[in-house]
Amino acid sequence: MAIAAITLALIYLVLFRTRVGLIVRAGIDDAVIVNILGINVNRTFMLVFALGAAIAGLSGIVDAPLVAVNPDMGTDLLVQSFVVIVIGGVGSFFGAILGGIVAGRS
Repeated sequence: MAIAAITLALIYLVLFRTRVGLIVRAGIDDAVIVNILGINVNRTFMLVFALGAAIAGLSGIVDAPLVAVNPDMGTDLLVQSFVVIVIGGVGSFFGAILGGIVAGRS
């Protein structure tokens, strides 16, 4: 739980307290205007994708000692992930946290 809390705090700080987070949020709202300002939105979104992949890798590292590692180990989490998105709302950081807590308790 400590690793999850630290990771969430770091993601929050990057997303809401840095220039990169401001660019990401602006690019989601209006990518054309951000491109006109001279910021490469595609490169920024590629950075966000790489960050998400790194976090997925971290979760695999944390989960590996607890479960048997196999190639399709994430398939059982797909439905639960969808439930978290539905509960929390798409695009809501705190909604995703709340959805994860609610879905994790059931």
